[in-house]
Amino acid sequence: MRKPVYRRTHSEREQQIIDIASRSFRERGFEGVSLSDLAREAGVTRNLVYHYFPNKGALFEAVLDHRAEHLLERLPEPRGTEADKDLLALIEALVRLGDDCRAILRLSLGSPMRKQFLYAHTAWAKEKIEERLARALGLAPEDPSQKAVSAFTGMLLSFLMDNMSNELFRNREHEWAEYFVRILREMIERLPVTEPKPFQ
Repeated sequence: MRKPVYRRTHSEREQQIIDIASRSFRERGFEGVSLSDLAREAGVTRNLVYHYFPNKGALFEAVLDHRAEHLLERLPEPRGTEADKDLLALIEALVRLGDDCRAILRLSLGSPMRKQFLYAHTAWAKEKIEERLARALGLAPEDPSQKAVSAFTGMLLSFLMDNMSNELFRNREHEWAEYFVRILREMIERLPVTEPKPFQ
């Protein structure tokens, strides 16, 4: 009796293509990958790949989506009991995930279109990280300290993505996290009590 042939579900097939594309983009770059190559590696027809993704740009954006979501899933959720420990754990996890941040950046180098995708996904990730930092600090949405959190998050992501080698952080992640926590605390403490007046 022949064994039944397992057929992937729609979502499983889509995820398979994204996983193969993510590895291929990382190894060969955007220009070095074709949808025909990806179809062959996935064992499907090129038309099926087009069924899920109308062009290579759409597939590239899906890869960025997947990588950004995977990165955020690996960040600890604040427990809301000890703000200092929650904050340190969250920022240390971000420092440890710096390689993943830089991998996303490397995927996007060299093309204005791909940089647009990166900027959109960085803005999305920044917003999600801001929310977690605010929860770790116990801040209400209208708290003025949110401005410091927003500025700090942008600075931290920029720092992690600009330092293309992890040698700066290797075996010093906790030390760097403590340093970043001090910066955030100082940014909050130095916030002006009132809004600065605009120049006339």
